[in-house]
Amino acid sequence: MRILIISNWLPPITAGSAYYAENVAKYIKKKNNIVKVVTVDWDLPEKNFSFDVEKIQAIKVPRLPLFFQMQHMGITVSPKNIVILSNIIQEFQPDIIHHINHIFDSLFLATRVAKRYKIPVITSVTTPIMHQNPIKHKIMQLVDSFLIGNIWMNNVNGVISVDRSIDKYINVTYKTRSINEVITFAPVLDIPPSSLSYIERYENKTILFVGHIHPFRDPSSLIKSMPDLLKSIPGLKLKCIGDIQMQGPVRLAKKLNLYNKSVFFLGRKDRDYVLNELDRGTLCVSWASARYKSLGTAPREAMLMGLPVVADIPINLLGDDILKDGENIHIIDSTDGISIRKTIINILTDEKKYQQLSENTKDFAIKFFNWDNIADELLNYYKMVITNYKY
Repeated sequence: MRILIISNWLPPITAGSAYYAENVAKYIKKKNNIVKVVTVDWDLPEKNFSFDVEKIQAIKVPRLPLFFQMQHMGITVSPKNIVILSNIIQEFQPDIIHHINHIFDSLFLATRVAKRYKIPVITSVTTPIMHQNPIKHKIMQLVDSFLIGNIWMNNVNGVISVDRSIDKYINVTYKTRSINEVITFAPVLDIPPSSLSYIERYENKTILFVGHIHPFRDPSSLIKSMPDLLKSIPGLKLKCIGDIQMQGPVRLAKKLNLYNKSVFFLGRKDRDYVLNELDRGTLCVSWASARYKSLGTAPREAMLMGLPVVADIPINLLGDDILKDGENIHIIDSTDGISIRKTIINILTDEKKYQQLSENTKDFAIKFFNWDNIADELLNYYKMVITNYKY
């Protein structure tokens, strides 16, 4: 099969959908398929990939509060890119086009050009469009439903949701006529084995909160819990790794006299740095306070390294009877300080229980977050969409 993948982001951009795009291409190619990736030229250092990469141009958009100060945003729909993509398609002759992350206008570019050449297009939805400000959220909902929904999503032939929460978002927001499927994703599998034993990790007493800090990923309730947690777990440290896009959590840590004593804000770091911290950490805490909650890349990496994870997600996020609260994950309400404190104290004050939880977490992650299996699911889905395609 010949698969053309279109993704605005690829490494070295450090974003979940960039790693997702790289792994889809890498593991689909490993299954003896021919793969080419089209991405945006962001003037970043070149990286060597195991697949062919072509680039299109984008009119760069500055970092805006409306889009959570995200970098590498741009407009790709242009006469020049239509010609470039048309030439790529004519030369490569793909059986299907797989677009990554529906929030980018390159999905409209892909569907417009693909229709001319009678090629089916599917998109992986990894990011629901939301805003914490009610007025801005309403504006974004209207744009999402009418612009993205009517012009972009209604022209795709298939939609992949990376979990059930995203699937719910798609069903609520869009009225697509496409073939929808839930297929999970896994982190990059070149994660090194932990250099520390479970006991050494347990004794480090370090909580990691990984991800850019913004209103939908706010560690304030965890920071508020730290004074009580320190009474039960002396020497406990909280490290927040990610771009600081709001100052509230920093001010709170200073107010509680915890800043750079028990609570540390390490800022934006590359993946190797994050993996090194996960290697030495004791516990990974992850949540997003938005309506559609998900399990991001960092907690999945933590699980593969045998690091227990506390998350605010639906128990059936990955399917029925997959996540088991208290066995391979701990699920809490991120707005409930009592729940946060009780859960963390329960994990970090029982050495034997901690070791068992770590082993369960790693065993689960190795089995479920497996790109080899995910690639098989994607290929079966491609075949189904191609078979049902009507132009």
